[in-house]
Amino acid sequence: MLFQRVCHRGVDFVPVLKINQYAGGAPHRYRIDITAENIPGLAPQSFSREITFDLTPQDGERIRWYPEDYPQFEEDPAPQTAKGVEAFMAGRSPGHPRLALSMRE
Repeated sequence: MLFQRVCHRGVDFVPVLKINQYAGGAPHRYRIDITAENIPGLAPQSFSREITFDLTPQDGERIRWYPEDYPQFEEDPAPQTAKGVEAFMAGRSPGHPRLALSMRE
């Protein structure tokens, strides 16, 4: 489950991760703003980065397929295709392989 209600000292809370993307000043350039808030014991955390990112239409379709279609159609050959998509996403986020989270977790 991606979002889960948790209880901390008798108070319900839901940690919030906000990710905003804005067009940058050049083709394939983007500004990403990330904020984490409502985490017990921590002040809100945020940072911004300008990144270069480019996907082919085919790669964009593969990434779209993963969370939208794969959970509905898990029969062969979908698991092998999903492994390929997971490897592709992990390769696009070097140093952060857990950014390519499995939708099945």
